[in-house]
Amino acid sequence: NEWERRVLWFRPLLPGDKVELLYEQSMYRVLQIEIYTSDSTGDFVLRKMVFGSFAAAAYYDPELSEKLICQGGSWEITNLRLTYHELRMFVNQSHRLFIGDQTINLAAEFGDGSCISLRKYSYPGMIVTLGLEQAKGMYLFDKYLRDYLPHWI
Repeated sequence: NEWERRVLWFRPLLPGDKVELLYEQSMYRVLQIEIYTSDSTGDFVLRKMVFGSFAAAAYYDPELSEKLICQGGSWEITNLRLTYHELRMFVNQSHRLFIGDQTINLAAEFGDGSCISLRKYSYPGMIVTLGLEQAKGMYLFDKYLRDYLPHWI
């Protein structure tokens, strides 16, 4: 099994709940924020991204540059509707997760360089809950290549 199933916490996840991921963008070393809401199935819907520089935003998607809004020194892309079943990431020292009144320092909990997954858990008769898991080494990346990359070729 590629997951240690080291679950940090569970919490109820209701439709419309906001999930925010804040980190330093690795190439341009500027703040980046991803803002999601949960849908009725517990999936994550990316609604907005905030970038600390125009270069970081343009790197994300050069074709979106005409949709960028400069807001108080940062660049925003709004009205996004990208849906994800889980959010997988390599954690660096700057990663913070905000859900409701909870803030989680992901590097402090899992370690700098860890692979983690933020995902829903749903069981018959239970409310959808949200949990964090930690992957063993590079298995997460290998699974991504094996499961998702072939669909794009």
